[in-house]
Amino acid sequence: MSELAKRVARPEPETPLRDAVVTLGVSAVSIFFGGVVVAALVSEPLAFVLMPIAAAAVLYWVFSRTSRALRYNRTELPGHLAAWQRSWWCSKCGKVFEGG
Repeated sequence: MSELAKRVARPEPETPLRDAVVTLGVSAVSIFFGGVVVAALVSEPLAFVLMPIAAAAVLYWVFSRTSRALRYNRTELPGHLAAWQRSWWCSKCGKVFEGG
């Protein structure tokens, strides 16, 4: 994407659901295979301790990321969209101006 396209592009909402599903899917596979490796190489009881801790950390991260994205979409995005709708691009000088 060119620099001009980035400057004049519509502000996009964050997609917390898609990000959460992808993160949970990748993390579940990683935690499972990581637990299998730890159980095989180190000890089985250690794997049963580490896997729930890793799963809890991933769930916490997904929850905080999702809540932050939803808060952004609810509070900040409407202001960015309003400013974008009031702005215009000058094709002569290439600057973006915000109207009143």
